[in-house]
Formats: sequence, structure tokens, C-alpha cells
Amino acid sequence: DYDELSQRSDEIDTKKENALLREIVLALKDKIAEDNLPGLAAPQLGYKKRVLVVNFKGKLVSYVNPVITGIKGLTVSNEQCPSFPGKKFIRPRNNEVAVMFQDPMGKTKSQKLVGLAAYVFQELVDHLDGLLLPDVGFEVDDDFYAAPEDERWEVIEAYLKSLDINLNHVE
Repeated sequence: DYDELSQRSDEIDTKKENALLREIVLALKDKIAEDNLPGLAAPQLGYKKRVLVVNFKGKLVSYVNPVITGIKGLTVSNEQCPSFPGKKFIRPRNNEVAVMFQDPMGKTKSQKLVGLAAYVFQELVDHLDGLLLPDVGFEVDDDFYAAPEDERWEVIEAYLKSLDINLNHVE
């Protein structure tokens, strides 16, 4: 439910809560495989913990207590979320993100994600923070995509301006 999803998730202790962590990771991986999703965050399955899994072309990678430590580039991403079926949004996203996280064994790691992987990761971190696409994304429908490109860009420009994002910074 919307109220549940809009709450910030808690960090998980990889040592003291390892059984719960394993349960969450398995549930996320099963759901991703079952529905062929690009990724999923624990709150989307009812767990209020900072755990997410990203699907890299069939290789499922777990991120525990992830933090975005650096960003680069900005684009407008077209997004859909399984938590809001049938809805489409546009949302500014960074083209590159540097991240720090723990693996399920508690080992600290860092990684750089680019393009689609970066967009998916950012959307899942939003879920961990209780920030949902309907809150910050701009909902669009098929009429939006059928409109001429210059009209679509007018709408996108107004949306970005409302977020204090300068269009010159968008690639």
C-alpha cells in the first residue's frame, strides 16, 4: 500500500539479522525471476529494510544498505514501476552513479553503474527512501508519446523547471 511504500526503510545488520537478510534476498530474486523485472527493493515486497537486487541480464546482484556516493550526467528517463502497474512516468536521473554497499555476507564493496543499470539502481534507492515515482515523477500516457517531439519537450522542460533543474544540464 502507498503509505507503507512511502516510509524510509531501516538499515539491516548483516550479522544480527542475517536470517532475515537471506529471506529478503531470496524473496527479491524469486520475484525478479518470476516476473522478469530489472530489479526490486525490499519495501516492494513488504520488508522495511535497505536491501535491493538488480538484474544484470540474468545475473542478480544484491545490494545491502546501499549509498550513492557520486553522480555524473543527467538525463530524462522513461520509467514504469511494478508497484504502480499500467502507469508511466518521466523522471530526471543521473547517467552514472558510484555506490557503496554491503553484500549479504556483510563485506563492504563499491561499484560504478552506468546507463540503464544506474537508472534502475536510483529508482530502487528511491523505494528504500520512501520516495515513489508518483511523488516526484511526471506521469505520462500514450497521448504524450504520440505528441510531436517539440510539444513533449515543452512539457518536459516545464516539469524540470518545476524541480529547479536547468535544461542545459540534461543530456
